[in-house]
Amino acid sequence: MLIQINVRHGDLLRCFFHLNSRFNNLLIIHFQSHGLDFRSISKDDFNIICRENLHLIADRLTAIRLSDDNDTPDQIHLFLSDSLALRQFVQLKSLSLYHISSNEMIKKNRLSIMSSSSSYSFQFD
Repeated sequence: MLIQINVRHGDLLRCFFHLNSRFNNLLIIHFQSHGLDFRSISKDDFNIICRENLHLIADRLTAIRLSDDNDTPDQIHLFLSDSLALRQFVQLKSLSLYHISSNEMIKKNRLSIMSSSSSYSFQFD
């Protein structure tokens, strides 16, 4: 019997990462195949993940989803201004940005230029 429970990615990392190497490996496998979805995550959880976990899995992530909606304002800006450069995401194939404000259009253009010279796929909604 397979029971599937939808758990937010922030909760998975916060609750299970660093418990033991088996959980770490399972989470890494999950994020390799499903990417990391930051939409609808609290700002505190986002900051904790970026500060404590992201650098440990950055080289294994294939997709990242970010949002600047009412629940997650300035998330895209915070992510792009963080010390982790996009080049550290060596397996990244997709970066999806949702609810981009007009101020974020400059970043969108910058990412478009980057995508023309790399194998990344960018999605803007």
